[in-house]
Amino acid sequence: MQVPRTIQRNADQPRPRVLVADDYPQVLESVSRLLSTDFDVVATATRGLEAVDLALRLQPDIVVLDVAMPEFDGFQTAQALRQHRSRARVVFLTMHRTDEFVSAAMRAGGHGYVLKSRIYSDLASAIDHAFDGRHFVPFLTSLATLAGGQHTVQFHMNDRFFLDELSRFVGSKLRSGEPVVLVAGEATREGLEHRLHAQELDLGRLASHGQFAAHDSAKALSRVMRGGHPDRDSLAEFVDDLERTRVASGNGPGCRLTIVGDMSASLCRNGDGEAASEVERIWDDLTSALPFFTVCSYPVDCFEVGGAELFGRVCASHSAVTHTPDTL
Repeated sequence: MQVPRTIQRNADQPRPRVLVADDYPQVLESVSRLLSTDFDVVATATRGLEAVDLALRLQPDIVVLDVAMPEFDGFQTAQALRQHRSRARVVFLTMHRTDEFVSAAMRAGGHGYVLKSRIYSDLASAIDHAFDGRHFVPFLTSLATLAGGQHTVQFHMNDRFFLDELSRFVGSKLRSGEPVVLVAGEATREGLEHRLHAQELDLGRLASHGQFAAHDSAKALSRVMRGGHPDRDSLAEFVDDLERTRVASGNGPGCRLTIVGDMSASLCRNGDGEAASEVERIWDDLTSALPFFTVCSYPVDCFEVGGAELFGRVCASHSAVTHTPDTL
C-alpha cells in the first residue's frame, strides 16, 4: 500500500506556488514535471543566488532546494532567504541521509527533507506539510533533530525495518542517559527489547533506575477508554504516571522523556478512527507543557479502512511527520 497524500485540497483552494533549484537541468525538468500536476511551479534555478533572486521577486510559497549546489549550497541559500525575510518555506532535496545533514537542514529553517531516491513518493507530501507549517523528515533516527518537536507521527510499512530503526533511535537515547517509555503491542516490545539487548543495553538495570519502562498498549487503552471513547481524566492519570517516571529517572527536573507508542494505531486498525483522533488531540493538550517527546507509530495498513481522510487527520494532529524508508 502506498502512503496516501496527506493533504486533499478543494478545487477552489489556491495551489501552492513552488520554486525549484537544482544544478542539474535533468533533475529540474523531472521535478517540475512531477510537481506541475498539484502545484504551480513558478520558476526554476540552477544556482543558489539565482534562487534567492527569483524567490524575492516571485514570492513563492515553497522553495525546493538541492543541498549540494556549487558556490552557494542549499543551506546557504536557505539562510539567505531568511536574512532577506522571505516567507517561503524550504524543502531540501538531497542524496544525503545522515542525521548531521538533517540537523543542518532544520537549523537552516527547513520544513522538509526529501531524499532524491524518494522524490516520487515523498516530495509532494513534503511540500504539502511545509505549506501547512509542519515538518516532514524521512527516517526515524532523524526525529531528535526536529527543532522544537513535541508530538511526532511516524509511519512504516515493514515491521522489521521499523524495529531496526526504532532500536537505533531508542538505543541512542538510552546511551545518552535520557529516559524512554515504550507503550506498544507485544510483538513491538519483544522485537525492540531483543535488538536493544543486542546493543548490549541492560534493560533490567535501566528499568530499575527508572530510565526505561515498557507498557502493553492494549492494557493502556483499557485504562483510558470508557464506553468506546477516550476518557480525558483517565488519560491524564496515565500522563501523570509518565511524568513521575521522568522525574524519578534522576536526570534533573529539566530532562526530556521520550515516549514511543501505538495506542492510537490500534484503534485505527480496529476501524475506530474517531477515537484515535480524539486520543491524539487529548494527548497533545495534556503533554504540550511537559518536557515530553512523543512518537506515535502507525503501520500504513492502519489506513486501509479510513483511507486518505483519516491519514490526513492523523498528520494534522501532530507537529511533525516522518517515516522509515521502507522498501516494499
